[in-house]
Amino acid sequence: MISKLGICEKLTFIQKKCELFLPSFNLFFEKIFSFEFLIFFFIFLILIFLIIRNINSYHINFRDSTCVFHFFIFSATLYLFPLNLPYGDIWEEYQKINNNNAFDYLFSVNWSGHKFFNFKLFFYIVNEYLNLNLIYIHLISFLFYSSAIFIYLKFLNEIKLKYFFILLPLLFSGKWFNHIFETINLAWVLNFFLTLLIIYYLNLKKNFKLFQILSIFVLLLLNLGAGYIVLIYLIIHCILNDKINVKKKLVFLLCIVGILILTNLIIPPFKDESTNLISKYLIYFSSEKLFDIIITFFGLIPSIYLPNVLFKFDLFKILIILTGLFQSILLVVIYINSKIDIKKFILDNPFLILGIIGCLIISIMRINHFDQVRYVSYSIIFQIGFFIFIMKSKIIISFFDRFYKFIFTIFILLYLSNLITPHTGIFFSPYRFLDKTNIETCLLNNNLNKCEDLIYNKLFFYGTWFNKDNFKVLLNKMSEEKKFFFMIKNK
Repeated sequence: MISKLGICEKLTFIQKKCELFLPSFNLFFEKIFSFEFLIFFFIFLILIFLIIRNINSYHINFRDSTCVFHFFIFSATLYLFPLNLPYGDIWEEYQKINNNNAFDYLFSVNWSGHKFFNFKLFFYIVNEYLNLNLIYIHLISFLFYSSAIFIYLKFLNEIKLKYFFILLPLLFSGKWFNHIFETINLAWVLNFFLTLLIIYYLNLKKNFKLFQILSIFVLLLLNLGAGYIVLIYLIIHCILNDKINVKKKLVFLLCIVGILILTNLIIPPFKDESTNLISKYLIYFSSEKLFDIIITFFGLIPSIYLPNVLFKFDLFKILIILTGLFQSILLVVIYINSKIDIKKFILDNPFLILGIIGCLIISIMRINHFDQVRYVSYSIIFQIGFFIFIMKSKIIISFFDRFYKFIFTIFILLYLSNLITPHTGIFFSPYRFLDKTNIETCLLNNNLNKCEDLIYNKLFFYGTWFNKDNFKVLLNKMSEEKKFFFMIKNK
């Protein structure tokens, strides 16, 4: 009889990884069959009943059931596997809070040149008033993610209910677990939410909502460097949109430029040591680097579909690059055959255009990094736009209808693969919850000094990029302040 370890090794060919993954697999099922889960399930069931009791059951469809199911999975994960561990980049934030006053911390950039103001504000509040309980950050991420889904479903009806399965590996991808439960990725969840919101006000309101658009744009620029992606789209949209008169265009463009200058004066985006300094990327424009950028772009636009564990294999990386190339060629072919005016094409396909701009800029700034989970939000935006556009083609609709069961199966498999494979999906939090358990066990049985190496290795994934001496100072300070991380009995 083949053991679970043997099956894992046959699938991944990596024994060490399997030995690390299987305990989280066992923990997950232990929690699923626990009394704790049963209580949560019934509470959730009662809440859903109270919400839908006045809704005619006829109107509850596959889309609604899918949303409820996924909100249940995410909320159950928050409840069963609460993660208050400060992994990786969080230590830089904690170090800055301790070395600066509130104003200097909030209005500074991180090592990569990102402003992160929105994240810093939430993090500062959680540190100062909520005892650095990072579970609140994950809850905030979940709320912004849920809001983004509701906004999307409220105003976007181009993909018919029959083809809703297309969105399963996109809006409900297992990679969202990495975004929601990786504390620092709150910035990317916010970016996704604000980008959807700005598309809403730009494209689906009868009146041009200048104040709302500019307010969202300020938040985007203060959040991430990805705000510049929206900046490019706003300029293109403003210039091409004939519904906006010349006076409004001029005011809009001047406001955009003014906001850009103002946000850069308040929080200068780049320093000499920043890894994102634009001048450092001028060397990329050689024939070799341009080829790498193109390959990265084709790999990034469909990257949401490939489980992280498979990015380790060159065969799958080549396959995902070819998928991106095929989608790009298909777009060009359908565009040419449809004989759509380029202006109309750009204005009618905001998701597609923003996805292309976003993936292209990331490909330039992060060559050969299309396997990074934090960048898949632009892959999602591109893919949504891609399917909205191609599903307007009668040939594509005919193809989908003819091979409906086969295509449906493929998308379900893509969805499930990201939901149940290591490093993403439902096993992301159990894996880290084991780190929490190991650290707590060590602290219960030893003094802090004996646990420092274990904590450092676990929280920095056995890397050494964060200065260990600085880490020890911060760790002791955390312990003295009795942050939530240390709210267990210490010897």
